[in-house]
Amino acid sequence: MHYRKGIAGVVVLSALLVSRANAQYLGPNIPGTSITPGEAIGIVAGSAAAITIVTIVLVHNAHPTLKGCITAGPGGMLMQNEGDQKTYALNGSTASVRVGDIVKVKGKKYTKQTDSAGNQEFAVTLLGKDHGPCKALRVPATSP
Repeated sequence: MHYRKGIAGVVVLSALLVSRANAQYLGPNIPGTSITPGEAIGIVAGSAAAITIVTIVLVHNAHPTLKGCITAGPGGMLMQNEGDQKTYALNGSTASVRVGDIVKVKGKKYTKQTDSAGNQEFAVTLLGKDHGPCKALRVPATSP
């Protein structure tokens, strides 16, 4: 959540800089340069936009998301990720995760750490939406 406050702060600060530069009249060129006030405003606005975009991309990619079926393994819970079809050993905030459900989780992939079966570890930091029971574990309704 603090990332959003940072992004909002960058946007507000950039807007203040642009409005401040727009309010000043510096003549045909900024003293000591060959840059006009319009070009200076464009540079500031472009820089602010680039910083905002980079910040959003970094925040978005900061915590990988996995979605898949939860199963029980010898060392704890495992998840078969729908995206890359890898099996991950879950640890961290898994108290409300139930075996047999498809869930979405956010966290951190540990590329060099594996469980006893060789599955890559994934530390859960945030539990997302529960998408219901796993397809393989669904029991079809029987007719009388």
